[in-house]
Amino acid sequence: MSSLRKTDKKIVIREIYRILVALQAMVEISRKSENFLLANATELLIMQAIDNLDRLMVCEHNF
Repeated sequence: MSSLRKTDKKIVIREIYRILVALQAMVEISRKSENFLLANATELLIMQAIDNLDRLMVCEHNF
């Protein structure tokens, strides 16, 4: 990702966040259909991805 321009990085990160929002909607649908295992696993992955993106943003800001 270091070869991308700063504006390109922001676009990529924004798109990743949009995907995560869509996945969160899938979690809600899974819960409503009582597929709790899928909902919990997906939610855990979402939280890990957001945590990694937050760390990436902090690293990018520090450089």
